[in-house]
Amino acid sequence: MVNLPLRNLGDAGIITDRNAYDLPLTAFSDGLNVIFDEGKAVRAPAFKSLYSQVQSPANWVWSDGSLGSWDSFGFAWNGGTANTNDDNARLMASYNHPVNGSTLVVANVDKSAFDYVGGTFANVTPSAVSTGGTDTTPWTHTELAGFSVLCRSGLTPYVRDIQGDTLYALMTTATGWASTTYAKAIRSYKDFFVALNVTKAGTTYDTMVKWSDPVQYRTSKSNIDWDETSTTNSAGENIIGNARTAIEDGLAMGNVFIIYTQTESIVMEFTGSSLIFSFRDLFHDDGVIAKNCIAAIGNTHYVFGYNDIYTHNGVQKQSLADDRVRRKIYSEMDRSKADKFFVTYDSMLDLVYFCYVSTDSSLGFTSTNYCNKAAVFNVRNNTWGFMDLPNIAGAAMTYSSSATKDVLAMVGIKNTSNSLSDSRVYAVDLLRSGSVVTTPHSETIKTSYVERLGVDLDETQAPLRSMKQLNSAVPQIGVTNNAHTVDIKLGFTDLPTASTATYTSTTFTPGSEYKVDARANGRLIAYKVEETSGNYYNLSGIDFDITMLSSR
Repeated sequence: MVNLPLRNLGDAGIITDRNAYDLPLTAFSDGLNVIFDEGKAVRAPAFKSLYSQVQSPANWVWSDGSLGSWDSFGFAWNGGTANTNDDNARLMASYNHPVNGSTLVVANVDKSAFDYVGGTFANVTPSAVSTGGTDTTPWTHTELAGFSVLCRSGLTPYVRDIQGDTLYALMTTATGWASTTYAKAIRSYKDFFVALNVTKAGTTYDTMVKWSDPVQYRTSKSNIDWDETSTTNSAGENIIGNARTAIEDGLAMGNVFIIYTQTESIVMEFTGSSLIFSFRDLFHDDGVIAKNCIAAIGNTHYVFGYNDIYTHNGVQKQSLADDRVRRKIYSEMDRSKADKFFVTYDSMLDLVYFCYVSTDSSLGFTSTNYCNKAAVFNVRNNTWGFMDLPNIAGAAMTYSSSATKDVLAMVGIKNTSNSLSDSRVYAVDLLRSGSVVTTPHSETIKTSYVERLGVDLDETQAPLRSMKQLNSAVPQIGVTNNAHTVDIKLGFTDLPTASTATYTSTTFTPGSEYKVDARANGRLIAYKVEETSGNYYNLSGIDFDITMLSSR
């Protein structure tokens, strides 16, 4: 008999792109709704209702005269067929209010914008904007010198003094921004606003970079100066002539600004000379797959690229996904909905969420318009996990009075075909030691599992042709309630090419049991741990009692 002890089962995470039998013993060949931390496989953060629906200050009227109302995101409803705005939210961002802290703002497909102060939402749409329509073009958000800016292609950007203004105003209130000027994205770099992929008077310059004069803290909006023709300011613009594809987005990185197309990246750097900025090529082997698909952590970018997920510091570039999960992610993503993808960083948990629309029919939410899956990268221990997403349109860190510290918020869109009865703002929070003391929303609870196929016992020098009998398993599983259970499935495959195992399932209560008996015979051992009720669990180790049988 052989005892196979496995420990520190959070060290390697999920690795889908190698053959299962070639993986280290601490790696998993598959999993969902699980992350890996502190040597454990842990049920992933849950979706807790952060903001409930609240009543709008006023009702409004449909064009046919019927009475309508607002829900908590400014989504229109009246209980009849006129409701077309269930998927209204298109961006979630946050800005730093000097009194209220990190405050959420949501920009919508109908051009409206709402923010949430202390859990109470307010319509902050510019008074000059006539809302309506269903343009799903993604928005971007940036913050600089006490100003918040929302930007969407084909629409005049919105600008707001965070502390002094009740509503956003159109960027035309600034100097030198014409009503016929638009940008695909506006970001901030040093003291400058930077507009990317600019349209002027009906002509699109898809590799143009346009920048403002340095912005003084909480100056008048009319003093934000974009006039590139002036000889008395530093505003300007530049067309990057050697860019092979259109600019998608950009983000500051320490003392430089990185501009991304889908195929490359360019460094924009402040010179302090009369030229203001210099531009030079950085990487030519990948860019970014869409807007809002870059996260900055310190002086490093984490990028959802067109071909790979990678990180770089402006000098060196390193793949995070290749030979691990890249093939799985890029083979199952719906590229026709790439403009719905986004990346967000949970600074409290040190997790980067690469969110996308997946065609995987085994997910908890399928055939969605917005993100139904996240590949979750743990920055601390360099591991990958995966999560179901309940039709998520955006995310941002925020402060909530119901939380003990900042928490990651996500906005999810109503989708009745997936039993998501309403659009909501969720706190994405740990089940144990979390920030928000509420339970997960019942409509978002899905099965969590980790699975390992192809355990060939190379470590014991057992020949590949030998048959093994798995007699029992002794798992190390932590739960918060001794009555909570997990399902432990023990099994085997005879062929290394098998993608599924023959399992025997046992309901296991970690608070009162210590061993699972089995009689699984095969050449390659397999096991799977599942939790279906939405309860917390962690798996740190497991011992297998195995008998070596005859070879054939």
